[in-house]
Amino acid sequence: CNQSSVDGVCQTPGALRSVALSSRRTVKSAGSRRKLTPRGSPGEVQRFRAGKWLWWGRVIVFYRRVQRRLRRLLGLGWSAQEFVQRYAAKSNDAWGYLQSPEHAARSERILSAFTDWRAGRLLEVGCAQGFLTRSLLQLADEVVACDLSEEAVRRAESWCAAGDRGVFLACDVRRQLPEGPYDTCLLSDVLYYLSPAEIRSLARRLNDRMPARRRLVFANEWNAAYRDLTVPSVALECLTQGTGWVCVWQEQIDQGEGKSHMLAILE
Repeated sequence: CNQSSVDGVCQTPGALRSVALSSRRTVKSAGSRRKLTPRGSPGEVQRFRAGKWLWWGRVIVFYRRVQRRLRRLLGLGWSAQEFVQRYAAKSNDAWGYLQSPEHAARSERILSAFTDWRAGRLLEVGCAQGFLTRSLLQLADEVVACDLSEEAVRRAESWCAAGDRGVFLACDVRRQLPEGPYDTCLLSDVLYYLSPAEIRSLARRLNDRMPARRRLVFANEWNAAYRDLTVPSVALECLTQGTGWVCVWQEQIDQGEGKSHMLAILE
């Protein structure tokens, strides 16, 4: 009969074809697994996995950069979600302020803007984790500290332990300002995240909320490597363009390595 023997067992031609196809599938499947699974020493496997995560990290950075530029084209600054993600990723010092000698020097300069001014009710926009807020509480009767991130506000309130002299709010000042009145406002390291249009809008609303005797302190650090942010000199122009604010003093100091800090007082 038309039969063949495999391992002593009589097989029909159809059965032999099935065995051959099954063998080819097994080889192909094994080959696919070899492509997906890194092979080599433990060190090589670890480097492969680290390279994969590095590649995904670059993709995420590129995506965020494109997103920011698209928002800029629409006249918008950074989204609130970017700040939420920042605080979620950094548990203690989200912006590296406590370990930065440059930030310590900038903080001293900011506080010097209040040596001839006693604030009644002070609004701090962008309080972050409250490292500067704690000092501001000594310079005002009351401080209203606000930030986009609820987590930042929670940390600031815990850090300051301000009692009745401090109010901590999570809000986006581009949409809504904390309830006034307040005679003093500090904008420190916050305006470069806003677009020029958003800065002008904020300045007009602050002008409407604050009385005749008032002071607006603008402070912003800068690094030549920054991208997709509003340059401090441009931000200062936006603060004074048809907004009712007049700059009465300004100074920009060089902190070396492309870093600088601008401080201005507006009335």
